Amino acid sequence: MTKPIMNLDEVIFDDIEDSGYYTSKRGQISDHIGAKKLGYNLTELPPGKAQGYIPMTRRASRARNLKQDRLD
Repeated sequence: MTKPIMNLDEVIFDDIEDSGYYTSKRGQISDHIGAKKLGYNLTELPPGKAQGYIPMTRRASRARNLKQDRLD
């Protein structure tokens, strides 16, 4: 049986991206606490760095496209 509490020091970072400005480490939490269908993870960013993948919402995407249309 998995315990529903996990110390953040116990997270194993298995997805490491290091490409200059976009640098991050990500470790899965959900499997260890018994929440496999939820997909919890911990992402660690060093100071001054950014995460490589930034999900964009539909609303933000639409606003960006409208702004680009006005510039053209």
